[in-house]
Amino acid sequence: MKKQIMILGLLLLATMGFAQTQFSLNTSTFNGIDIGSYSKPTFIDLDNDGLLDMLVGEESGNINHYEQDYSNSSSFSLITDSFNSIDVGSHSAPTFADLDDDGLLDMLIGKDNGRIYHYEQDEINSLSFTLITEYFNSIDVGDYSAPTFTDIDGDGLLDLLVGENDGNINHYEQNIVTPTTFDYITSSFNGIDIGYRSTPTFADLDDDGLLDMLVGEESGNINHYEQD
Repeated sequence: MKKQIMILGLLLLATMGFAQTQFSLNTSTFNGIDIGSYSKPTFIDLDNDGLLDMLVGEESGNINHYEQDYSNSSSFSLITDSFNSIDVGSHSAPTFADLDDDGLLDMLIGKDNGRIYHYEQDEINSLSFTLITEYFNSIDVGDYSAPTFTDIDGDGLLDLLVGENDGNINHYEQNIVTPTTFDYITSSFNGIDIGYRSTPTFADLDDDGLLDMLVGEESGNINHYEQD
């Protein structure tokens, strides 16, 4: 199974046919969803049924699971507000990838203490995940870890970018020998420091072959960077 790179946040929808970087606000309460505070959504098709699943982290530490009502729809229905009975304590920030190319999704969840929980899908297309470790790759970025995956340089190895409380972005690259291990590159990716609570995500918004990086921050702004 080809490695899947899952985009943290609503930006995954922007890769599904949008050729421009022009965006218009449709609603400030997508699908009428309000889970409280510090919502952190990500999209994936967990069971390969052709319908997107939206997983939303939140301040209380659990994960809300919504499923798309039908293909290409912007309407989602709540399945559960406690996906897989997961509770990481506080400020859950989920993201997905198939780290070891075994066909089973890996779910990484950032949290308030700066560490990352790692769960693996029990079987292909399953909605059930098993906890592997509460301290993935021994990563501890301080406070409020917000992980996301991409392949920055197109070398076939996943890059793990982790936002944090101090506003910078930590960069790790997948080990070529042990794909579930990530080697530390820098705690200040691209020299970026947006102030507080960085939450990065990636997509090629205008289909020019260059990645766009959007970084949320505590003030509510979204900072936009484009690959050189």
